[in-house]
Amino acid sequence: MSEFEKSTEEITFTVENHVGVVTLHRPAALNALSFQMICAMRRQLLDWQADDRIAWVLVRSDSPRAFCAGGDVRALYEMADDLLACETYFIEEYRLNHLTHFYAKPYVALMDGIVMGGGMGIAQGAGMRIVSECSRLAMPETAIGMVPDVGGSYFLSRTHDDPAIGRYLALTGAIINATDACHWRLADAMVAQSVWPHLTRALIDCVDPAWVNLRAVVASFTRNDLYPAFEPMSVFEPLILEVFNESHDLPEVVARLRDLSTEEGANGRWAANVLTQINYNSPIAMRLALHNQHMGRAMSLAECLRLEFNSISNLLRLREAPEGIRAKIVDKDGAPNWHEADLEQAFEQLKTAPYPANQHPLFELN
Repeated sequence: MSEFEKSTEEITFTVENHVGVVTLHRPAALNALSFQMICAMRRQLLDWQADDRIAWVLVRSDSPRAFCAGGDVRALYEMADDLLACETYFIEEYRLNHLTHFYAKPYVALMDGIVMGGGMGIAQGAGMRIVSECSRLAMPETAIGMVPDVGGSYFLSRTHDDPAIGRYLALTGAIINATDACHWRLADAMVAQSVWPHLTRALIDCVDPAWVNLRAVVASFTRNDLYPAFEPMSVFEPLILEVFNESHDLPEVVARLRDLSTEEGANGRWAANVLTQINYNSPIAMRLALHNQHMGRAMSLAECLRLEFNSISNLLRLREAPEGIRAKIVDKDGAPNWHEADLEQAFEQLKTAPYPANQHPLFELN
């Protein structure tokens, strides 16, 4: 059996009633996307897009614990000395992300359990994004010396009419629940986890799979009175809008959080928790994340993906990303040696594109 055939055991493709079903099956890694999974999924989606027998596509996990915890950062760490290999991983991942946003047929994502990083990348392009009371969504890249990618500078910057919400999610890596996700335009419907098998069956059995009918099926299962397992962050929206205002740079955000953290009550506790998370993250990655959120709000998805590729490539060259992965994922010592010398100069270098525009690896995306 070839390496590719072995790797595709981590992701399966089936067809039922003219529905192409993508099932993530890598439970030990919380369905983290390996390079082989990414390539296999993109190739299959392209095949189904050209196949008149396929009416629409459903992407799901076969484990209620996680839809997808992100990219395979352990593998990235192991090949950190091979920049070309690392860049190739992201090139293929971003091509897959772009495809899902512009897919020619209905594309539905069942986002149960953990949905983070790369998992958001294959879900946010769906025309129907369904979550449960057990869903936990986040873009936690700044904690490992990276920036929200897979289109994060595009979809996070559009979660709210005010860019402060996207800045908050990008900077902190905050985990949000299903209520937050629906409120902040990162999900479209909430369905009780206990009925997901019935929902899946009803969707696949839909006689006329036009969007209006698929949405009607989901609406018949939707529950607005579910209670997620943890408190929604959206209850702090007024504070988030104030603290993460687009006019505030990173030092100003930190200063405002410090002031708020001295207050008694829920607001003070929230500010203290956010401050703890920010202190845990890479300073230069957070600064770059804010820059990308600002730029991404006026960019197309393709432009955002090229911007994110530039950022990730530069963070790999700086060794910030490998060091973050080492400290948080591999060695788990929680003591990353973040880049802190000459931050202003390093930040300017990180904003510089590593390739000329007409030679960019994602030049073909539009």
